Amino acid sequence: MLGGTRLRGGTGITRELATWQRTLRRSLADAALSTTLQTLTTGVFIAGFGLAIGASQLQIGILAALPTLGNIAQIVGSYLIERTGQRKSLCLVSTLVARLLWFAILGLPFITLGARVLLVWCVVAALALSSMFAAVGGVAWLSWMKDLVPNACKADFLSRRNQIGTGLALSLSVVAGLFLDWCELRGVGSLTGFAWVFGFAAACGVAAVAFLRSTPDAPMPARDPYVPFMSLLSLPVRDLNFRRLVMFYVFWNFGVNLASPFFNVYMLRELDCPFWFVTLVTTLAGVASLVTNRFWVRLSSEFGHKPVVFLATLGNAFFPLCWVFIDRPWYWLLVPVHLLGMFNSVLALGPNNIMFKLAPDRNASAYLAVFNAAIGPATALAPVLGGLLSSTLASVHWSIGATEIAGVKFIFLCSFVLRLSSLVLLRFVTEPDAEAVRHVVRVVRRAKITDLFEGVQIPLRGESPANRQPHQIPTPHFSPREAVPASVGGETRD
Repeated sequence: MLGGTRLRGGTGITRELATWQRTLRRSLADAALSTTLQTLTTGVFIAGFGLAIGASQLQIGILAALPTLGNIAQIVGSYLIERTGQRKSLCLVSTLVARLLWFAILGLPFITLGARVLLVWCVVAALALSSMFAAVGGVAWLSWMKDLVPNACKADFLSRRNQIGTGLALSLSVVAGLFLDWCELRGVGSLTGFAWVFGFAAACGVAAVAFLRSTPDAPMPARDPYVPFMSLLSLPVRDLNFRRLVMFYVFWNFGVNLASPFFNVYMLRELDCPFWFVTLVTTLAGVASLVTNRFWVRLSSEFGHKPVVFLATLGNAFFPLCWVFIDRPWYWLLVPVHLLGMFNSVLALGPNNIMFKLAPDRNASAYLAVFNAAIGPATALAPVLGGLLSSTLASVHWSIGATEIAGVKFIFLCSFVLRLSSLVLLRFVTEPDAEAVRHVVRVVRRAKITDLFEGVQIPLRGESPANRQPHQIPTPHFSPREAVPASVGGETRD
C-alpha cells in the first residue's frame, strides 16, 4: 500500500511507517483466515451440508439466506457501539462467539443421530445465531476501520484484503471440493468430510481473532450516549444522499441475486457442460477480477468511487444478457463472457468504499448498520423470487431470431434490465470530489492493455508520468496510547 512513496523527515517518520506496515500485515492475515472461514461455510458447501443432513429445498434456501439476513442485527451492533464506544471489544467478542458456534454446527449431526427434523432446525438455529453475532462484529469492524485507516489509503486497504480473499476463495473451493469427493470415494462419509472442512474453517476463523486483537484501536469521534435508539437510526434515513445510495444498492443487489444462483444450474442442466468447464469459467472470472484489481483501485483513488462503480455496473449489466443468447452448441462462448469478471472487484469493494467516504465521523456506525440491514433482505429474497419466476414462466416461450427465451432465460433478461436501470439511481448519488463519468471514460480509452494488469501507468488528470509527484503517507488514526509520537504530512482526523 505504501510502497514507492517518498518520506520526509527522520527516524520518527520511519517508526510511523513501520507501525502502519505492522497494522497492514495483521489486517491481511485476518483477511486470509476470515476468508477461509467464509469460503468453506457458505455457497456450495452449506448447500451440500444441508443435503447431507437431509434438509429440504426450503431449509437449504433458509440456510443459504441466513448470513445476509443476519445483517439486520447490525442495527443492534450500532446501538451498542454508540452507547459504549467500545468498538474493538465488541468486534472481538461478537466475532469470536460467531466463529465458535461453527464447532457446535459441525458437531450437531453426531449428537442428534436419527432425529433428522430436529437436527436440521437445530442447525438453522445455530447458524442464525452465528450470523447475528457475525453481523454485530462486522459493523463494529467497519466503524473501527473507518477511523483507523486514512481516507487516502482506504481503497487500497480494502483492495488488498479483497485480493487475498479472491485468491484464497479460488483455491480453497477446489481443494475442499476434492477433499469431500475423496471422503465419499473412501467411504468416510459426507458428514465426516463436512465436519473436517467446517472444523478447519472455524479454527482459521478463531485464529483470525488474535490478529484483530493485536490491531491498534482508534478513538471514536465525540458521541452522545444518551441519544434515543430510534433517533440514532433516523439519522441516516433523513439523509437524502444516503437514501439514494441505499436505493441504488438495494435495487442493484436484487437484480444481481435474482439470477446469480441459476448460472451454474443452466450450465450443468441446459448446456450439459462438464464440471471441469464450470470450474474453469468460474475460476476465469475470479482471475480476471484479481489481475485487474490494481487498475480499478488507481482509478477510484484518483477520480472517486462513484464514476468507477458506474462504469463497472454498466459493464457487469451485460453479463446476464449474454447468457440469453447462448445455447448448447455455443457454450464455449461462456469463456469470453466470464472475462466480464474484470468488473467484480469494483462491485465487491464499491459499497464499503463509498460508505466509508460518505458516512460522517459521528454516528458512522448507524449509517453502516442501516445500509447493510437494508441490503440484506433484498440479497436473500431475490433468489427465492427468481426461482418462483423461473418455474412460473417455464411454459412461456419468446423467440428473438434463432434464439428462444424460456424459463430461466427470462430471469437472465430481468437481471440485465434491473442491473442496467439501477444506474438511474446511482446518477443521483453525490460523492464529494468525484469526477464526471465521461472524464473517467476518456482516461480508460487512453489506457493500454498492460495498464489493466499493472494499474500504475495511466496518465491521470492530464499529467505526464515524468511529472507525477510521489504520494505522501497519510497518518493512520491510531489511538494516542498506541501511536508513535511522530506525525506524517497528509490527511488527519478532525
